[in-house]
Amino acid sequence: MQASDTALKFLDGINIDYEDAIEPNTTEQKGLTSLVRETASVFHSVMPGSQVSFDVAWSADGIDGRFYEYKAIANYSDLIFIMAYDEQSQILEGPCTARPNSGIYKTAQGIESYINLGIPPQKMILGVPWYGYNYPCINLDKNGTCFIKEVPFRGVNCSDAAGKEYPYSYMISTMEANHAQYHWDKNSLSPWFNVKDNSTGGYRQMRYDDERSLTYKYMLAIMNGMSGVGMWTANFLDYSDTEAAASQQRAMWSLLP
Repeated sequence: MQASDTALKFLDGINIDYEDAIEPNTTEQKGLTSLVRETASVFHSVMPGSQVSFDVAWSADGIDGRFYEYKAIANYSDLIFIMAYDEQSQILEGPCTARPNSGIYKTAQGIESYINLGIPPQKMILGVPWYGYNYPCINLDKNGTCFIKEVPFRGVNCSDAAGKEYPYSYMISTMEANHAQYHWDKNSLSPWFNVKDNSTGGYRQMRYDDERSLTYKYMLAIMNGMSGVGMWTANFLDYSDTEAAASQQRAMWSLLP
């Protein structure tokens, strides 16, 4: 889409979401930075006041092989959107188990990694998940640990690809329909629950975020002086005309100013 097309459609700018792996000190790495620089230059010229934002991984430490020139990209962009989710795309330590999609400590470390690059927090938006993962358990022990199938990703044997992404609305309806017990992970400040898998006779573990866990992450954004928060994605709520849906909408949207 060209900047002129954006203006004709009454849009305010452009968001660049590039997530492919790029090795450091390569022409591809420099090329991506140049793309952001040229895009920002054109949009700001054709549409004064327009916004150019760039989506970044939850951490600046080469997540999933994304060795981008984050500092330079942030300099050329108006905002960077930190995607503080899919934090288990490569599980490097311990056994292969179901884990939080967006743990509070990993999220905090990720924000810090961008601040340490010298990127002003005022240029950052914290992206949070309004969705979670449904993990089939190979084994579920008495402590609630769900051992999952090893699914390799970018050279690592264990990843969240063993699960499947589902909207927040699905998580809530599944928990209610199965009368599942709500659990709270104190290490990540995020919820989870187990349900019986009638097709296999085993169990599935749902790892997700709700208004309780999101409150902690929103506070992280405030404490670090970030410009705001965003979500992937707003249409993951139940917007049907029922009281249960209205309650769900109030719970999630009321946290935002």
